[in-house]
Amino acid sequence: MTGTVNITIDGQGATVPSGTLLIDACAKIGITIPAMCYVKEYGHFTSCMVCVVRNVDTDRMIPSCSAQVEEGMRIDTRSPAVIDSRRMALELLLSDHVGDCEGPCTRGCPAGLDVPAMIRCLADGRIDEAARIVREGLPIPAVLGRICPAPCEKTCRRAQIDQAVAIRYLARCAAEHDGGKSQIEPDTGKRVAVIGAGVVGLSASCYLRVKGHVCEIYEQGDKPGGGLLDHVAKGELPENVLEQDIDGLLELGIVIKCGIHVGRDTTVSELSGQYDAVLIASSELVGKGCGENVFGGDYKMRTVIHAVGEGKRLANLVGSYLETGKANETWRRFNSTIGRLHDAEKDLFLAQAEPVGRIDPGVEDIAPTPGQVRDESRRCLHCDCRKADACRLRDYSDRCNALQREFKAAERRTYEQNVEHPEIVFEQGKCILCGLCVRITEKRGIEPGLSFVNRGMDTGIAVPFGGNMSDGLGSAAEECVRRCPTGALAFREGAGQEKQTSNAQYPTSM
Repeated sequence: MTGTVNITIDGQGATVPSGTLLIDACAKIGITIPAMCYVKEYGHFTSCMVCVVRNVDTDRMIPSCSAQVEEGMRIDTRSPAVIDSRRMALELLLSDHVGDCEGPCTRGCPAGLDVPAMIRCLADGRIDEAARIVREGLPIPAVLGRICPAPCEKTCRRAQIDQAVAIRYLARCAAEHDGGKSQIEPDTGKRVAVIGAGVVGLSASCYLRVKGHVCEIYEQGDKPGGGLLDHVAKGELPENVLEQDIDGLLELGIVIKCGIHVGRDTTVSELSGQYDAVLIASSELVGKGCGENVFGGDYKMRTVIHAVGEGKRLANLVGSYLETGKANETWRRFNSTIGRLHDAEKDLFLAQAEPVGRIDPGVEDIAPTPGQVRDESRRCLHCDCRKADACRLRDYSDRCNALQREFKAAERRTYEQNVEHPEIVFEQGKCILCGLCVRITEKRGIEPGLSFVNRGMDTGIAVPFGGNMSDGLGSAAEECVRRCPTGALAFREGAGQEKQTSNAQYPTSM
């Protein structure tokens, strides 16, 4: 009969069967240990070292996925020393990680538009979905489709090969499509007064309204638009385009009250007493707010898209306050980046894209055909990770504030991509050698399966004897993708995308 042992974990006593792994003992009392190479039914492999805990009596770090409980053992799972050890383990993994989490285009957009998602929808002919992505990401999409300086195109990796994808034009095509309305979350019962109907105020109102808050804008002028009206007056922006975007905001339920001068007809103090929060989007009133529910920001933005980004930042700040009572700044998630491509890598990326030239920006006022939109969209190199929202390496790096370049290699390894499987892409540079796919194919009895190949720094995962990835994965393909803790194994576009967003089998805390 199996005996039991008594241990203490973070001050909590626990009695567990002898032979129990520490990671499972912790789970029994509600303490979740992060791990990337451990799945209970496949046993331990001890490769990532993210699951380390500290033996208090010996003051040694030990991998909880392989160390067994011992009588009287005292374990520490959350001290600064433990967190530092996990961070170091993550940073060592990141030092050899070759891949982007978000695409360079998304990182280059001050508003953080999910450009790759929009482009993939357009490439597949899903115009309604593309329109929804654009409208939820860009509050004034028709305007931006004409006067945005397109910083996303300056960071587009296709420009390293020939010309950037015409992202601004594609976003404009999606925005002008009659469909893909923004989805508004349930009413929160919270009311926000926004002072100023310029780009910052309009943008912040849109982001807040989509989250279910009531937004009322106070504008001292006769019409909304702020600095955008100057673009109209100069002939740089058709007036009907601005009106189109304003009408779209009104359709969301945003109320715009023009001809009301805050400071003369009412005051910030009065508004702060009438609303749950006041957002000052007027440079004239910065610093004149009163009351822990009045918020203001930077209104001397370089470009219209930077103003949209500031509106989003303020909306997140106000939203945090309305939800928690504290105005917490939001931050962008951890992002692994490849950087500039080597010449050999350019051909690899280009092999998955259309070789056609860019749509001529000189004729962008002429409506493109569906075929032109599709071809331009398929020029995208797909730099973003297919599993960016289901990657343990990214999640844990986020939580630990890990740095990708803390242990920078003299020269990064070359990006690799295996597309032999009709539905799955394997990117060796994202593999952490957890061995899960090897153990899964072995347990399933798949021949030839997957195996570790080469030695030392050149160790990798491959099908033995140069076999094809389709044969190596066999009937275990879907499980291997689901279990892979990074984006190394992922479904291609349109091939089981909904299956690679769940992280249910992995813990989410540090």
